[in-house]
Amino acid sequence: APLLCVHTMGGNLFHYYELARSLDSQLPVYGLQARGVYGKHSPRDNVPEIAADCIDAMHQRQPHGPYRIAGFSSGGIVAFEIAQQLHAAGEKISTLALLDCFAPGVKLKWSYGRWLRRLITPSGLRQFQEHLYYRILQPLGLRHLRQIRTIGEAHRWAHWSYQPASYPDRIDLFVTAESGKKATNPLLGWSRVAGGDLIVHPVPGTHGLMVKSPHVEVLAEKLQDILDQ
Repeated sequence: APLLCVHTMGGNLFHYYELARSLDSQLPVYGLQARGVYGKHSPRDNVPEIAADCIDAMHQRQPHGPYRIAGFSSGGIVAFEIAQQLHAAGEKISTLALLDCFAPGVKLKWSYGRWLRRLITPSGLRQFQEHLYYRILQPLGLRHLRQIRTIGEAHRWAHWSYQPASYPDRIDLFVTAESGKKATNPLLGWSRVAGGDLIVHPVPGTHGLMVKSPHVEVLAEKLQDILDQ
């Protein structure tokens, strides 16, 4: 069975490139791309629909489980929802690997330096402004007043709105020391929605470097051990 890797916000899949090359050469690895990346369709702005699109793509290569699913960073949240929908449909998920992914709604420890760095960059300032619009319009039911211009914006609104339910099966969570220190919950918030086993795997590097050489080799070895079980 292939390893199915879920896109991050904006439809990015490049994070998996070195990981795929570091896994067993006989293992098929597929990237699940987001709707709207190629401009043919408008992007989704809620996680369940994003996950449903991924499941449709998965079925083209693997009609039935057991499924092996991995999600890096924000892709882990969509991977989690994919597993939820497949489980509800009676399918088996043999692997759900969340790669340094913070659970929806998890609180981060306050850092003035990190907050300031976000505000002094154009992209960080843009996201701060977008989050402010969300916090004002979403509770009032006025989401339609905000025109979403990019896939990234649509996905951010989707992730901010997502309310995960408890997942009954095993979750393998890969965590860098850096991310573990940032979250108020040492398990990045996943203990709140893990109804089954939550297995934590420490990995070297930072959030961005864990999928790059040389750290990716350690990540790949640990993930391959799980897939081989």
